[in-house]
Amino acid sequence: MEERIYGTSQQYSEYYRARNMSDNNTKGQAMKRLAESGFAPAEYWMATAYLNDCAKRYGFRSDTSMDFSDQPFARTPDYVTGVKWAKRAADHKYVYAYKELGAAYKIGKGVIQNYSEALKWYFKAVDEYEYVDEDIEDKTAILADFLAFVSNVYCDMRDFENARKYSKLAIKTYPDSDLAQLSVGYIDIAMGRR
Repeated sequence: MEERIYGTSQQYSEYYRARNMSDNNTKGQAMKRLAESGFAPAEYWMATAYLNDCAKRYGFRSDTSMDFSDQPFARTPDYVTGVKWAKRAADHKYVYAYKELGAAYKIGKGVIQNYSEALKWYFKAVDEYEYVDEDIEDKTAILADFLAFVSNVYCDMRDFENARKYSKLAIKTYPDSDLAQLSVGYIDIAMGRR
């Protein structure tokens, strides 16, 4: 398996320097510059800043020109912007962006809720988990977490057969995965067993 390189060594240096900045506004502006240059890890960072309600902390302003009066409550300007950044990172094959898009579609955060789209993105993360941009040899814990996310979507769809299938696969892949263990409880609660 060949490693994915998302940019130049200078971009990586700037990214790690920005991540360690203590001033949030300076950090936000540095990350935004990197993201706008097409550096996938920074695009993903921007996505999570918006999707996790942290955009204001980093000095980003909401796009108030958008009208969401006819949209579900989860479609705020910050969430829509977060999904746009996640899609940019996904276009650069950044695996965590796939996971973020799966989560967005699962709950309808920044997009209209769509379980098929959620599964599409989560399965893409499962298929490409080995490319996660982390310096660890055994990435099976990450795979188990992605499988647990798949299980949770099936559970929300009330497809308990597939939910159990992927939950078991997650536990088999990495028995110590907290998310894999929680997926079993999630199924039980959805089925009214707890």
